[in-house]
Amino acid sequence: MDKKTEIATIGSVEKWREIAFEGGVDEGVINCPLCQMFYFQKQAGFCINCPVALKTGKKVCTGTPYTEWEAHVRGAHGTLMFFKVQCPECKKLAVAEMEFLKSLLPSDDKCYACKGKGKIYTKRDEENYDVETCDDCKGEGHA
Repeated sequence: MDKKTEIATIGSVEKWREIAFEGGVDEGVINCPLCQMFYFQKQAGFCINCPVALKTGKKVCTGTPYTEWEAHVRGAHGTLMFFKVQCPECKKLAVAEMEFLKSLLPSDDKCYACKGKGKIYTKRDEENYDVETCDDCKGEGHA
């Protein structure tokens, strides 16, 4: 994965962290860094070389938790666009998409939780659980 793709992937993970834990909004391709990089390639075609498509073998996030997320928010909540977490199932699916995207990052990459800065990044969700705490590096960052 080249550096630009890695940065876009981290940005997409961050988008889903915000959706899952901070009231962020899913605007589909509009606010997805990976889509901004790979979806709108007119001469190459949709999603060519996107790490999501490379992993699933499919385009437009088919075969990822996003498919279930979109079906759920449309079906259960009647939302047509600008999706937000509205129930526990929404949150579960948003976290699943975030985790899927994190799995695309190189394993030797800096820790996502502490962002390689030597600080533990913690957030409390509505059930008062710490989330995104780095258990591996204890805030020291990964080499």
